[in-house]
Amino acid sequence: MLTEIRYNEVTPKGLVVTTKEGERKTIEADTIVLAAGATPDKKLYEEIKGKVSNTYLAGDCVEPRTIREAIADGYRIGLEI
Repeated sequence: MLTEIRYNEVTPKGLVVTTKEGERKTIEADTIVLAAGATPDKKLYEEIKGKVSNTYLAGDCVEPRTIREAIADGYRIGLEI
């Protein structure tokens, strides 16, 4: 796993990235899948809203975010309860 990198381009050889130190390198790959444009899934929330006394949205069902933000949501909701 690589962290703190910038994606530069996809080439026939793979994915070209720049590290936090400024080093440009190619990660060899036959196939690259772009995972972007996530959409929140509020289906369960909508199904149980009104059937349960307290219903809250937290984490990625609000909007795609980081684990830190999801934990903060849970903490904040826990304080409200």
